[in-house]
Amino acid sequence: MSIHDELHLAIETEDLDAIRDMIAAGVDIENLNGGTSVLRHALDVEIEGMRAGYALHVDMTVLVLVAGADPARPTGEPAESALETARRGEHWLAVELFEAWLGRPARR
Repeated sequence: MSIHDELHLAIETEDLDAIRDMIAAGVDIENLNGGTSVLRHALDVEIEGMRAGYALHVDMTVLVLVAGADPARPTGEPAESALETARRGEHWLAVELFEAWLGRPARR
């Protein structure tokens, strides 16, 4: 199993420690799995949990975002950004996070 497969498995199982460790080890955070970005995959899992009645959260999304993922980059089927996915999935907390992230001042 490749490191990217392991990362996507960690996202499926919501294993924050494993996600954090792989990011720290330098995994390519913009890697596509079946055309879907790591960020969109994390977001999809969070939305699925929300629809199943679990508490709303953005912990995986935050880990991937601060590691350098681009919430405005279109990926997957349908081709859309993580921000668009969050809006479509009614994940208001992720929408707020992405809008704040995209509107922040550029680093110097």
